[in-house]
Formats: sequence, C-alpha cells, structure tokens
Amino acid sequence: MNNLFALGTIIIAASALLQGLSSFGFSILSLPLLSIYLSPKTVVPMLLCYSIIINLTVIASCWKSFSIKSIIFLLMGAVAGLPIGTHLLMILDDFWLRKGIGIFVVVLSLVLLSGKRWKMKIERTSQLFIGFLSGILAGSVGISGPPIILFLSNKGVQKDEFRANLSGYFFLINIFTIPVYILNGLFTKEVFHYTFNWLPALIIGVAAGTFFARKIKPEKFGKLVLILLLLTGLVSLIK
Repeated sequence: MNNLFALGTIIIAASALLQGLSSFGFSILSLPLLSIYLSPKTVVPMLLCYSIIINLTVIASCWKSFSIKSIIFLLMGAVAGLPIGTHLLMILDDFWLRKGIGIFVVVLSLVLLSGKRWKMKIERTSQLFIGFLSGILAGSVGISGPPIILFLSNKGVQKDEFRANLSGYFFLINIFTIPVYILNGLFTKEVFHYTFNWLPALIIGVAAGTFFARKIKPEKFGKLVLILLLLTGLVSLIK
C-alpha cells in the first residue's frame, strides 16, 4: 500500500507538472501508468475529479476569451456519446481496457509526433460528430481531448481563445459525465480514497508546471513530451 501511494504520488505529480508546462497531457500520461496498478474503473473516475480542478484553474486565467457559442454543438454531440463510452467502461474487462488505453495513447502520440493535420469543415454536422467521438472517449477512458484539439487547431483561433474554449469544453463535459458515472456506480469509496490521498501531489505539480512554463519555451521540450507519452503507452501494453 505504501509503495502504491508513493508511486501514485510520483505519477500524479509528474502528470500535473506536464499539464502545467504544456497545457495538456495529464490524463494521457497518468491513465496508462496508474492503470497498471489499479483498475481503469477506479482510475478514470478519479482523473475526472482531478480534471475538473485543473480546468477550473485554466478557465480562471482566461475566462474572458471563452465563448460557449464556439463549442455548443461539440457539447451536444459529446453528451450523446457519453453514455456509450461509459457503457464500454462498465462492460469491458480490465485487461482489454488497459490494452485499449495503451493502443490509444501510442497512436495519439505517433499522430502528434508526425505533425500531421487534417482539414475539417467547421459545420454543425462535423461539430456534432467530433463531439460524439469525444464523448465516447470521455466516458470510456476519460481522455476526451484529441478530436476537440484537432478541431480547434483547424479553426486557427488565438492562443487565449484556444485555451479558454478547450478548458471550458473539458470542464463542461466533465460536469455532464458526473451524473452518468453516479448512475453507473463508478464513484466508489476506493475512488474517493485515492483522489484525496493524491490531491496534494496534483496541486504541487500544477503549480510547479505553471511556474516553470513562464521560463521554458514549449517547443524546446514538445517532442520530448510526446516521446515520453509514446513510451508510456508502450509500457502499458507490455505490462
């Protein structure tokens, strides 16, 4: 138990540090690593609680740039996809959930490393579909970001607007996920036990990352971060 607490503290602190430095990567790094030692059915709801805290922190710093109109159709699609993703989380065996998480992280890391971008039409139908995919990912593995990041990147918005709308979307989709998880009995005593135990590591990691982000240029460690995520996904596949 003590070893698990120490390992979890390191994983959460390192993932929160990465989030503070680069504004992404918390769940992508922590989920496959924590799922080696705990059931994904415990890890995913715990990371949901942490994500709410993280996204509130980001929104507080750039809320003036947030526009609900820019993400409303993404949210509508996501709400439709959430129950499907949650159902997958409930019915799939832990072994296959871990493998699925590992494959997802490896593929995502390779796509981001390639620097490839896809042109997307900014239409309501496209937004509903992208949101739907994001909702399935949010419900099943707690990582709703990739489709939304690709979509917002293709809109060519300013940095503050990008961060505000992205964090606003994540926060709202997390809020919508809470009742779905409650109805499926995913918020257990074990989830809250680990959430509170590792909360200090989260706060310290985010604070440290935010501090150092002002002193380090993201492009200097961007590829290193993606390589780290790739290795993390591979480790979760091997274990």
